[in-house]
Amino acid sequence: MMLRNKWSVEEEEKLKKLYPYRINTELLEIFGRSRRAILEKASRLRLRKSLFFFKGRLWEVKEMSEAEKAWLACAIDGEGSIYSAQTKRQRGASIRIQVNNCNEKFIEKCKEITGVGFITRTEREGRRPIFRWCCQSNPLSLQILEQIKDFLIIKCKLAELGIQYIKSRLAHYNVSKTGFRVSLSDEELRIIEEMKFLKPKGKKL
Repeated sequence: MMLRNKWSVEEEEKLKKLYPYRINTELLEIFGRSRRAILEKASRLRLRKSLFFFKGRLWEVKEMSEAEKAWLACAIDGEGSIYSAQTKRQRGASIRIQVNNCNEKFIEKCKEITGVGFITRTEREGRRPIFRWCCQSNPLSLQILEQIKDFLIIKCKLAELGIQYIKSRLAHYNVSKTGFRVSLSDEELRIIEEMKFLKPKGKKL
């Protein structure tokens, strides 16, 4: 009788990180296991593919170096924000990460080191234009926050709440339906309210 290779703790953690965003054929190569083994382990860990996976958007955040993680965390702490925004198409909210600055190259670096998000330019009469980098996809925001959370200082608590909220919402996603059909839980509502309370108040740029 052939013994099955037991999954290590490290492999399980890696599967938790990759399964929501990677196609199964890639996971077979990464873990060197059969399709059945991957799916059975994912089922036991209650893992599901992300919303963007099923919409055909196989985007993923780049694996940042320690220096890049520290740089982005510093940019968000000083010039950015982590906040929840209500979505019209789905129940719930999206956790967004944003950095604003008058220096275009500074903002371009945010997109360069993450590989995701979009940049906008806002003209201001009599003042320099403001550039903004924003990531507003829950699966992508989750990947970014998990990479930089240990480097954040001012917005560390917001990152922790954002991660907690996104993981809770993604667990409710049902591929047989379009979007999220599960209403927000009391805990998810509490997280959103706490994030609103923690978000610094100030004039919009």
